[in-house]
Amino acid sequence: MDELTVANDFFNSAIIGTIFSGISHILLLIGSIIILNKQKTTASFLILLGAIFMILTSLIGILWPVLSQGNYEKVLEVQGIISIISGLSYFIFALGILLFAVQLIKKELS
Repeated sequence: MDELTVANDFFNSAIIGTIFSGISHILLLIGSIIILNKQKTTASFLILLGAIFMILTSLIGILWPVLSQGNYEKVLEVQGIISIISGLSYFIFALGILLFAVQLIKKELS
């Protein structure tokens, strides 16, 4: 296998992974909006906020290397910041899910 074929295979795999990730993020956003519309609680707000931040950090992560016009130092710097914000967005989402589950259990017990 030559280097061009390997590079094309990697690029195609990356595109497929990005598409699945994008669809998953959109589904999470839709689910979060539905939950917030049904129950306006701190938990549902955190879920939606986390989902929005996940989408934003993913979009910036995808678009930034293109927009940076070859400034690789800036790409690495921004990728580091995006990594921190992305982790925070997953934390916010997970915290919202945890609070939501606790609220459901409390409702069932009462």
